[in-house]
Amino acid sequence: MSPAAENFSAFSERVNLIVAIDHAGRAGNGFFQAVFDQHPEVLTCPWMHYVYSYIETEFGDGAFLDAVRAREFLAAKAYFRYVYCDADATRANEIRKFGGDPTAVLDRSLVRRVFDEIFQASDSISRRDAVIAMYYCYALGVGRDLEQIKYVLVTDSISLRLEDPSSGFSGRVVDRIVDDFPAARIMQLVRDPRASFASTNHQYVNSAGNMYGLHFGNYWESVKRLCQARFDWDRLHVFGFFLGYFWQTFLAVERKVAQYRDHVLRVKNEDLNLAFVPTMQKLCNWLGIRMLPEWSGMDYVPTMVGRPWTGTGAYNSAYQRNTYGPLSNDPDKVARTVTGPNEYVTRRWRTRLAESEIYLIEWVLRAEMERYGYDFVVLKPDNAGIGELKRVLWKPMRGELPTIRWIFNGRHLGWRELADRVFFTVAFPPFYVGTRLQLLRMLRNGPVFAGR
Repeated sequence: MSPAAENFSAFSERVNLIVAIDHAGRAGNGFFQAVFDQHPEVLTCPWMHYVYSYIETEFGDGAFLDAVRAREFLAAKAYFRYVYCDADATRANEIRKFGGDPTAVLDRSLVRRVFDEIFQASDSISRRDAVIAMYYCYALGVGRDLEQIKYVLVTDSISLRLEDPSSGFSGRVVDRIVDDFPAARIMQLVRDPRASFASTNHQYVNSAGNMYGLHFGNYWESVKRLCQARFDWDRLHVFGFFLGYFWQTFLAVERKVAQYRDHVLRVKNEDLNLAFVPTMQKLCNWLGIRMLPEWSGMDYVPTMVGRPWTGTGAYNSAYQRNTYGPLSNDPDKVARTVTGPNEYVTRRWRTRLAESEIYLIEWVLRAEMERYGYDFVVLKPDNAGIGELKRVLWKPMRGELPTIRWIFNGRHLGWRELADRVFFTVAFPPFYVGTRLQLLRMLRNGPVFAGR
């Protein structure tokens, strides 16, 4: 075994873990990692996300993993593949989507050699060591000073992909983290739920092709789903599904924050953007690490694996690449100027949501808004009855109704897509009515909003 692999155990035993966790998936975890990318006391890789989620979903809650299977999974299927594997055309394309540069200096051959040695040393490996091994090898690959590192920073979500809003979210990823790192530092990333919702809705409406994920080949299955009220990530009503998702993830994160209160510091995305330096000073004081001088610079730009971060997100055409979808992305010129702390990303949702949509979000998520101190724009919380909700619910949502421009933009994606959009224009009315009836039922009776 090489000296680098032999030194791994001491490194793993010494470092602590920071987990930046959010419940909506749009609180700026990529930005948060990029801010710490070059901090000598914090080791993070902004190409890597959902570390514990992937391991929990694949291996369950066991504290030890089969070393052969774990190595194969982490190297080929987890986000670590962008570090372990050479940047072929597919992986390079994905790295650019994150706002990264696939040509960043990284000795992948060294990463592979040491990582393989660590996992070949025994038949099993602890989950803690498996997590730290990925970052340890990344640190070697980019030439970091291991002696200065106090923390490894990972990001994750409170929900697991295979969980569903209809039954709630367990938040057990946090349990696994504290099992492995009893002194773990948990950064609860919070963002105005209207901003998070607008971003999520924008991405999924475009990626699904329309608000219902309805296409010529899935019409009858979609009708069946509608009758059964089976809303999910891809269909049957993006806006309605994420109302349930946001509410249940809020319940889950609040439950886990209460359980591990001594581990948690809440960080608002708006504070990071509008009061960056004092917010970072507060973070550093809590972690016991020093401030970086460059954070105070007027033209500060976060980095990703040592290169300037070019940004990411649902409105960025480099990330969400359906530029002919129902909802328009930010112009490239705008996307390139909002990578550092800025005001624009804190107020963009106001132009991305209709007043009726804001009302619905504020109605469903009013407890979250009150909990985190966000002011209401449309809803009057003292007069939030079901009657006004019924009226507002029947108004069309942005990107829901077919337009002439959207139909004919399909030709840029091929005649098949154009024909599919014409089909949607004819077929969508029953779904417009049916999804609202089902959503109203769920809003009134659960189970999606059970626990209100």
